[in-house]
Amino acid sequence: MSSSRAGGGAVNSRIAAESVGENLGKTNEIRYFDANKRDCLTKSEAPPPVRYLNLRRCPRNYVLGNREDKWIFRSEIEPARPLGPPQFTDIAWLCEAQTILVNSPKDQEPVAAVLAQRGRRRFEVILMLTPSLPAEFLRSVALPAADVVIGAWDELQFLTGDSPVTVGGAALTAARLRRMAPEAEVHVTMGKRGVLSMAAGSTEPVHVELDIRVDLAVEAQEIVRERPSRLCGAGDAFAGGVLVRRAFGWSLLSGAGAFHSHVQDALAGCASALRWIGVSSGVTVGAFELRSLPVAMGS
Repeated sequence: MSSSRAGGGAVNSRIAAESVGENLGKTNEIRYFDANKRDCLTKSEAPPPVRYLNLRRCPRNYVLGNREDKWIFRSEIEPARPLGPPQFTDIAWLCEAQTILVNSPKDQEPVAAVLAQRGRRRFEVILMLTPSLPAEFLRSVALPAADVVIGAWDELQFLTGDSPVTVGGAALTAARLRRMAPEAEVHVTMGKRGVLSMAAGSTEPVHVELDIRVDLAVEAQEIVRERPSRLCGAGDAFAGGVLVRRAFGWSLLSGAGAFHSHVQDALAGCASALRWIGVSSGVTVGAFELRSLPVAMGS
């Protein structure tokens, strides 16, 4: 038996973002933008509004086995064609949005073109950090322009250098990101340990973590124990939750209005990630522990 479906960070984030709206009974326009040709995304997988830059054929990954025991064979990614007038028109269409999430792009030129549009119209940029773009491009072009930066504590070594995969190591990583993005809000996700969040321009990290004593945490632990593959895409879902909170004020979590904006973003992202892995219980701020950490000195 075989099947095909869309995948990747941007697809996951859009699915999660729209799921938040569906759970809240709200709708708004969430545009999807892809650098590839539309040759493996069906209309149901990437519903309108959507645009394609047609820079290359869409790469295909082949998965053998099931979700718990599988092999993944990745196809080679073709070089991108240069941007032309049709592509710049589509980029301008994307930049009509008030908030843009940049997640796992493979090409520097379209990202630079999106950021260049900020000179014509002000919009927010949320940058999901992955090794899909060169570290030097991220440091010199993307990070200084970002309003929000999100990255996983076990994936950022390519950009921030070695650090232990611990809460203290994540604080050091956040401090290094702060030096690269002095004015951005920063979130370093840490799996079951939650997220470290810094307000825009701040060096003080706040640790947001699910309280292991609450029923919500027990439900999440049982889901992960029975089907660990449910965690795949949870970081993208976190980014989708941050996107819709900043763009539309949506959040699956109630009771967070008294907190600073970066903490509300972190909580909204965590709630979206929990729903992504299959948690069905309602999420309230009381299910989380929040504490400020000492300022780490990044080098």
